[in-house]
Amino acid sequence: MKEQSTELLTLLDSVDDFICITDLAGTVQWMNCYAAERLGYSREQVSGRDVAIFYPAEQRPMLDAILTEAINSTGSTRKTNVLTVVTREDKPIPIELKVAKSRWNHRDVLLGIARDITERLQMERALRDSDERWQFALENSGAAIWDWEVETGKVFYSDNWKKMLGFTVNEIDDSLHEWEIRLHPDDRDFICKQMARHFRRQTPDYEGEQRLLCKDGTYKWFMDRGKVITWTEDGKPLRVIGTHTDISKLKHSEAALRESEEKYRRIVELANEGIWIIDVHGNTTFVNDKMAEMLGYTVEEMIGRSVTDFVVEKSAGALHIVLERRRRGLKEQLDICLRRRNGTLLWTIVGSAPIFNKDGEYTGALAMLTDVTARKQAEERRFFKAFNAGPSMMYIATYPEEKFINVNDSFCRSTGYSPHQVIGLTSQQLNIWVDPEEHLHFLRELLPDKSIHNLETCFRTKSQQKRVGLFSAELIELSGEQCMLVTMIDITEIKRIKKEMARLSQLHLVGEIAASIGHEIRNPMTTVRGFLQMLYSQGNHSKDQEFFKIMIDELDRANWIIAEFLSLAQNKPIKLQSTCLNSVVKILLPLIQANAAAQDKNVETRLGSVSELQLDEKEIRQLIFNLCNNGLEAMTPGGTLTISTYTVNNEVVLCVEDLGHGIPEELQEKISVPFFTTKEQGTGLGLSVCYGIAARHSAAIDFETNSKGTKFFVRFPVSREGSATKII
Repeated sequence: MKEQSTELLTLLDSVDDFICITDLAGTVQWMNCYAAERLGYSREQVSGRDVAIFYPAEQRPMLDAILTEAINSTGSTRKTNVLTVVTREDKPIPIELKVAKSRWNHRDVLLGIARDITERLQMERALRDSDERWQFALENSGAAIWDWEVETGKVFYSDNWKKMLGFTVNEIDDSLHEWEIRLHPDDRDFICKQMARHFRRQTPDYEGEQRLLCKDGTYKWFMDRGKVITWTEDGKPLRVIGTHTDISKLKHSEAALRESEEKYRRIVELANEGIWIIDVHGNTTFVNDKMAEMLGYTVEEMIGRSVTDFVVEKSAGALHIVLERRRRGLKEQLDICLRRRNGTLLWTIVGSAPIFNKDGEYTGALAMLTDVTARKQAEERRFFKAFNAGPSMMYIATYPEEKFINVNDSFCRSTGYSPHQVIGLTSQQLNIWVDPEEHLHFLRELLPDKSIHNLETCFRTKSQQKRVGLFSAELIELSGEQCMLVTMIDITEIKRIKKEMARLSQLHLVGEIAASIGHEIRNPMTTVRGFLQMLYSQGNHSKDQEFFKIMIDELDRANWIIAEFLSLAQNKPIKLQSTCLNSVVKILLPLIQANAAAQDKNVETRLGSVSELQLDEKEIRQLIFNLCNNGLEAMTPGGTLTISTYTVNNEVVLCVEDLGHGIPEELQEKISVPFFTTKEQGTGLGLSVCYGIAARHSAAIDFETNSKGTKFFVRFPVSREGSATKII
């Protein structure tokens, strides 16, 4: 059955009737899922068995007669037979069976289609004791019912009969003409002959397949069954009742079965994809002309050769895994790189499926291959264009040897090497990594389904300068070879800036402490110095004057130290100049972006038209940096920090917005308090410094916060002197 299409099998399996294909000897070749499941078997268990085993012994002669009649028939038979099939648990199921000879995989077969009539027979038994008129009409649940008074020509059509043809209840009257004008001309003679035989009492009832015209202009197939329930005294039919059952789906399946062989033969011949069939050993048993053409061989040259003869070395391992998965019955689609006869590479997308014989044994696999070489080459060109233009250090190297294949311009700028000094050598030969063992550990973590991201490491430049970078890598396939793509972000300067900012933060801490205790220390020191000065000037202590002088000098030195500390406090003098707030943001932006990049976060700016302000630029830089740093720390990787400026209500507003989790309500009143912090290594001075800077500029700080983030606003009043607007 290996040449059947998935489309055809799906169509046959969608029918809730028994469908079975046998050879002319009655051996099962294929059975749909519905039939196998109703009989209590799997499809593999019924394949290859004599179809007669599913029938009771007393009915097997009748079955043989039905099969023989179908074999000898020259055309499509319309005869339906009532038989009984027996399940695996010996449960009988009454069926209506129709058998026809057809073509399947270049040979004659018998197609059997049967319907479970258990429900109908139960209805017949139940109705036999009641009104005879409805006894027969209701034998098929859901069928369309008609009732014909022969002498008057009046016909009752059920609502379902009209609905099945697409009409409403009032669109069809109760005349025989309604049926006659819708009956397909090619079916008229057959139906009339069947009806005439029954009217002559040659059959207990009559039945036949017919096509009826629907409202939308299409024809539907119906099984028409009827029976005379009232006769005249002279033996003529007086009243006939019957049903119409929609069998369009079955007819379509039958037609599809007849057409499948020719259809799929044309598909194979005309397909724009390569078709390849291998046996259980992986040897080629069939390829179409397109497949041979794609590889530059003839069909005859490929038959009998192993599929591995055409696969590049790097894809051989993957192919072995794929073939093992086919043995287990798994289907999938993947990329495979083949080598043409002329040595060039052929990239393909392969969709494959296993083939099993009638005993369920694996006999090979069927694959359809699409040439995607041009697309792969275009993707590689786009990749290398982006690779060379990338702002981060990037290189491609073999894995796991890490021999350099290509490096981008950023790599050369950061390390000082030129491409020809690197390509072809390994990282070990270049002595790039400060800790080679640590780097080998990184590479061992790299797997086909697992990349590594932002691991901090130290590397050397060409001048042997040590730098710090964030190392990321993933495995890729390039021209059929497994390689690794590495990205590094140089964070040396960021770490230096962070260290410097930590030092400045400590200085501010000292200033805040000095501001809080300086006044209390200076007052007693001034008193002590005064008394020492008085004693120093009295003559009766002349012999101790040298000691008094030393003590006064030391007190002056202590006072000078306190004054230096107080210069870091909030009330220190500031130097105001006319400055555009946007200019300060732009100067500081690279530093903020570098800090964000190191945390895998983003920074956006929305700088509007604002007036120039009287600012101490150094202090405003500190304010902006502190707010941005807090915002970045509040977010998870991938978040975006937004810095905005705009004018509203005669105020220039600086807004720093993060996408963190917001500030808990119980902490909102404490955030401006010096030394209050929720960070493990925080000093609690960042925001207090910001509030101090804002106060020295007559500005106000407020914020909005919720579970989706926080916005800090610094509102600077616009003076009349600074009303000129700078357009950005």
